[in-house]
Amino acid sequence: MHASPTQGHCDPITLAVIQGALETTQREMTLTLEKTGRSSVFNLAHDYSNALFDHLPEMILQGQDIPIHLGSLMPAMKCVAEFFGEDIHEGDVIYHNDPVFQGSHILDCCMYKPVFYHGELVFWAVCKGHLTDIGGPVPAGYNPDAKEIYAEGLRIPPVKLWEKGRRRNDVYNLLLSNMRARRNQEGPSVSE
Repeated sequence: MHASPTQGHCDPITLAVIQGALETTQREMTLTLEKTGRSSVFNLAHDYSNALFDHLPEMILQGQDIPIHLGSLMPAMKCVAEFFGEDIHEGDVIYHNDPVFQGSHILDCCMYKPVFYHGELVFWAVCKGHLTDIGGPVPAGYNPDAKEIYAEGLRIPPVKLWEKGRRRNDVYNLLLSNMRARRNQEGPSVSE
């Protein structure tokens, strides 16, 4: 995906209106994570973060969330955009937890939703949240005997959960079939 910054001028009032709209969008993302996540890690511990990125993708707004999540979202967003290149479409939702793609650890899962206007990518809505289990030999993913990443749980490279507005049930089934407490994991996955 190749894009360049647009040149232009914006008066202070228009800038304030746009800033308010973006901040409201970010707050709505936070409320959605809290209200629809079935996991206490989301709705009680608030172990999630979200941010908005422009089309380049550069972070333009972040929530007041967990700093380690937000810090890792910037390089992760760039990796995901490069991974898919031009294969980004309206209705896509991308998911991953792979530390190789700048994730923090296996239990922190990221979702990326590209937002289009008149067929052109304008920004990304991104969230990252901690799941209580992602498969692996021990519940909760913290394996003291792990000697490699594969012993920590299911490593998920960037994959589309939704493609052009259609849910990829095959991918959902693959992910959820490898997690304990499927119902609890499905809630955060849907809310993200």
